Amino acid sequence: MLIVLDTSAVTRNARFEAFVRRAVGQGARVLVPRLVLLELIHRCEQESAAMIEALTIRSRMYDRLGLRDDLTRFVEAARSKAEGYAEAVAGELDALGIGIVEPVDSSHVDIVGRALRCARPYLDKRRHDGYSDTLNWLTVLNLADRNPTDEVVWVSANSRAFGSGEPSAWHDEIWAELRDRGLESRVRWAVDFADVDLADLNSTEAEFSRHDELDVPLSGTSVVPAAPIADPVDTSEEQSTPVDKKVASVLPPSPPVQVERPRVAPQRILPADSASAGKRRGLRRIIGGRKRTVTVVEELDDLDLGQ
Repeated sequence: MLIVLDTSAVTRNARFEAFVRRAVGQGARVLVPRLVLLELIHRCEQESAAMIEALTIRSRMYDRLGLRDDLTRFVEAARSKAEGYAEAVAGELDALGIGIVEPVDSSHVDIVGRALRCARPYLDKRRHDGYSDTLNWLTVLNLADRNPTDEVVWVSANSRAFGSGEPSAWHDEIWAELRDRGLESRVRWAVDFADVDLADLNSTEAEFSRHDELDVPLSGTSVVPAAPIADPVDTSEEQSTPVDKKVASVLPPSPPVQVERPRVAPQRILPADSASAGKRRGLRRIIGGRKRTVTVVEELDDLDLGQ
């Protein structure tokens, strides 16, 4: 079995590494196209550049804390590491047993013709022309042609370019191309690497499920001990107990309590007096159900206590 990984399938976690080691250990060949490797390197460079930019924007804050020199050394180390991302990523893939596949030697005229026809995996989108997806797809087909006895599994989450709307179901154009080349029974598509069935490789392990978490204690991770098993309980005395003593008396449920809702007399708020009513500024409001008049004066001499 040949398992070809797209950019979306290559991740940095224990679950991905466990799957690759299991597949390689069972005799499968895990491959990554050269364009996928370039996309992985570009993604790492973008993340590093964004991190460095975020640090340099806050350089004044580091000056106030007296960490300017530390920030400079950290940024220089990050830039130096970013320059070696190509060798680092290739080394990590090689350590897992993943091989790099060179792109197929296809004619530019054929690729341009597919682009003009918007043949899958090309999409009619301005931001995504599908050139790299098309070249990777032609590389997968070339691998299937060169290995007629092996099953080829293309692992990609790009369902818009390869899928028909159903999980792991080819688009009609992709399916027609596979039938024309006689590869419909040997080339399969998996959205996630957990969907790859390794049972045909004489596996002695349990089936790998997408939703199962790896139970592998990492270095420095504390392992919770198993709970002690309780001693068996002797039920001989319990069985000899009469039934009427074991059943507790059940009181009838009390009826629900009806709570009367408080009744509030309806109140009507009268509109405020206008300036032509003869008062300086009248504000009326209802307090305790009675109407009261509030007059606002600027000085105490204007207050009439005879009212």
